[in-house]
Amino acid sequence: MGKPLSYLWAGLDLLTFFRNLLYITLTINLGFDGLSALGVFNTIARDAFLVSLLFSAFFIFKQRKIGLWIYVVQLPFRIYFFTFSFTVLFDLPIRDVFKYGGWIMVILVLSLELLRIWFSIKNYHVFLPKSVRQKTSSAVIDDNLK
Repeated sequence: MGKPLSYLWAGLDLLTFFRNLLYITLTINLGFDGLSALGVFNTIARDAFLVSLLFSAFFIFKQRKIGLWIYVVQLPFRIYFFTFSFTVLFDLPIRDVFKYGGWIMVILVLSLELLRIWFSIKNYHVFLPKSVRQKTSSAVIDDNLK
């Protein structure tokens, strides 16, 4: 993976972690009092997801294959918690300036996340398993006869 892109992805993961650090501190300070079972699950899953962002950022920064796999495992959680790499863009005042600014931001963030997925797969294709062409039966027999 190109170094500038890996640094960008790692930086965005760190930014996302620090932007959502309040959720972890609230859990530590308030505990689980008054939460339903689903609330406890959501709190624990969100905190674990946010901690996994640190691992993802570290391994992507080091350009290791496991960084991509951690990112792939994080994708369902990113969708469930709507915590994408570019959600920091929601801090911009575009939602207030335009009538449909919120929808514009949602489409922009989702498009940029799809672009990140595409770039990640494109750049990590060297590490991903490649399919091996199967030998025909006649080639196997010829190899055994030699």
